[in-house]
Amino acid sequence: MQGVTRGRAGEQSAASQYGTYEFNEAENDVIGRCGSRTLTWGIIQIVVAGVVALVGLPGLIYSFGATLAGSPAALAFALIYLLEFALILFLGVTWTKAGSALRRVVSTQGNDISLLMDALSRVGTAFLTLTILMVVGVALALIGVVLLYTLVHST
Repeated sequence: MQGVTRGRAGEQSAASQYGTYEFNEAENDVIGRCGSRTLTWGIIQIVVAGVVALVGLPGLIYSFGATLAGSPAALAFALIYLLEFALILFLGVTWTKAGSALRRVVSTQGNDISLLMDALSRVGTAFLTLTILMVVGVALALIGVVLLYTLVHST
C-alpha cells in the first residue's frame, strides 16, 4: 500500500482512507448552509441554557437556603434546574461543534471528504446525544407522573 499514512494503532489517515475530492460551488453552498444552520441551532441552545440559568438562579438560591432548613422539595427543584441547564448547554456545544465542522468543509481546500466524514460523525454524535436525552427525559417524566399520582392518591 504505497502512499498510505498510518496513524495510531495502524489506522490509515483520514485523507487516504476516504480519498480526495474537492466539492464544487453548488455542493459547497449546500454543505455551508447546513453548517450555518447547525451552528445557529447550537448557539440558540447555548442562549436557552443561559436563560434557564438566569431564570432559575433566584430559585436555586432560595432552594439551597431552604435545603439547609430541611426541605427535600427545594433540593429537588435546585437539582432539576442544574441538570436542565447542564444538558441544554451540553447539547448546544455539541451542535455548535457539528456546525463548525460542516463549515470547515467549505472553508478549506484539499481535504473535503475527510472533513465531511468528521463533520458527519459530529452530527451523528449530536443526534445520538439528543436521542438518548429525549428517551431519558420521557422516562423521567413518566416516573414523575407516577410518583405525583401516587402522592396525590395516597392521602
